[in-house]
Amino acid sequence: MRTRFFRMGLASIGLSAAVASAQGPTYPPLPPLKPVVPPAPSKPVTPVGGATSALPTPPMVTVPEVLPALGTQPPETKPTTPTIPVVPATPPAVPPSAPVQPAAGTTKPDVKIHMTFGAPATDAGARYAAALADAKAAYAKVRDYSCHLKKVERINGKLQPEQTAELHARSKPASVYMKFIGPRDLVGMEACFVSGKFAGNAKFRVKPAGVLGIGGFQTMAINDSRVMATNRHTIDQVGIGALIDLLEKNAQIERQLNNSVAFSVAEYSFVNRPVTRYEMICNQPHAHRYCYKAVVYVDKETKLPVRFEAYDVPSAGAPEGELLECYSYVNLKLNPGHGAAVFDR
Repeated sequence: MRTRFFRMGLASIGLSAAVASAQGPTYPPLPPLKPVVPPAPSKPVTPVGGATSALPTPPMVTVPEVLPALGTQPPETKPTTPTIPVVPATPPAVPPSAPVQPAAGTTKPDVKIHMTFGAPATDAGARYAAALADAKAAYAKVRDYSCHLKKVERINGKLQPEQTAELHARSKPASVYMKFIGPRDLVGMEACFVSGKFAGNAKFRVKPAGVLGIGGFQTMAINDSRVMATNRHTIDQVGIGALIDLLEKNAQIERQLNNSVAFSVAEYSFVNRPVTRYEMICNQPHAHRYCYKAVVYVDKETKLPVRFEAYDVPSAGAPEGELLECYSYVNLKLNPGHGAAVFDR
């Protein structure tokens, strides 16, 4: 009889923990913020043999200035009121460097996104190539890093809710560990990949959220159909290093095919940090084209990409192109000194 009650008690505790993990804290959606309306952009560079129109500037989605501390469990709090969005302003008749004065009676927002056009369009392509080279050189000095990864992906034609995860990464051997803190149905899920741990690098470790995570970590193929049903990329393609490789490969393919490519450059502020926004439009469709439009934001201090957006070809319903994926790396901390235990799951 005593053994029977003991087993019932364990089952009750396990079920309660599973329910609490499944519910988790809630994270309100981020309010959309639009950049200050810029002056009309110059025409982008187009190689001989092709003509393109001026590039549209899509709205940016901000990330909160403060996220839960890395490596800690987020507190269970009720959703707070979203930040007041920035009101687009008419460009003043002064040089872009002069501050924009808010209209009378408007509320000063907590977060500003400011944009001015930088180098002439004739220099945009060269600046993009130089930025990629600088990013590779900067990442070569990174042993490991921590940040919050915020991602939005279009799966089977439908844009999925934004996901937020604590991301810890190591360059050698290439390793990734993620712990999800949003949205609600993913809170508590963990995933880990270490290059060379399994033969052929074809497997990773994952702990599902909610009731399915009671059994702990399990080993799965990185391209398991259950994984790819909700993700555009396998876990070995997650992180800043993989993003730099993607950008370089994309530019190299277009260069080798001698395709018409248009570039534009602009100066932005992203999460209160100065960044340079590079936009690359690949006009010629082909089997190896990654996307029609690629937008990358490079941190001026670290020289590393901190946000990437990919868009499909414009259509009647989406004149700027449908968003395919967007990845933001927030609260980036370089070389914190991760030990092997972080990735041993």
